[in-house]
Amino acid sequence: MKWTEEEIAFLKACLMAHPIPKVSEIMGRSVYAIKKKMVELNLQVSVRTKTQKSSDWTNKEIELLKLGVRRQRSTKSMAKSLGRSEKSVRLKASSLSLSLRYDGWSDEDNAILERMIEDKKSWKEISIELDRSIQACMKKADVLLLDKLKPMWTDEEEAKLLILKEQGLTWKEISIELDKSVFSCRKKYQRMK
Repeated sequence: MKWTEEEIAFLKACLMAHPIPKVSEIMGRSVYAIKKKMVELNLQVSVRTKTQKSSDWTNKEIELLKLGVRRQRSTKSMAKSLGRSEKSVRLKASSLSLSLRYDGWSDEDNAILERMIEDKKSWKEISIELDRSIQACMKKADVLLLDKLKPMWTDEEEAKLLILKEQGLTWKEISIELDKSVFSCRKKYQRMK
């Protein structure tokens, strides 16, 4: 976006009173855009504002970062809205012991998964209810140690496993048919041979 003469004059005035992140916020431009224009115009930050480094985080920025983490916003979108680099956001989050890793499962999703497993629902039913793949539901249950609530192999399931394997079905097809993980089916088959 091209800078107008008015914006350049406003930039010069802002730099006399505010640090670069604040100027970025006021002008609605990224910190990078502000710094780039400063280099082009050979502008300096006022001595008064040099005491606050552009890398310093304001309390408002920290609160916005915490809010973004709670809402599970991506690092990229938080960096853009804060006028900071993704690296800066990651480093600040780390220094505040905030995790930027999300598995996409809300507390409500976890509760639904646990309830459905306790109610002995099939993985297919769970998958449909949560709008996720069967494998994703099984993996999450394993992480939450919920799979222990599911019953072990029955004699009927063992017999069906042998029949399905003899019919030439893939492990994925067998796992869906038996409502078990691919790994569980493969391991059970190897033990039965």
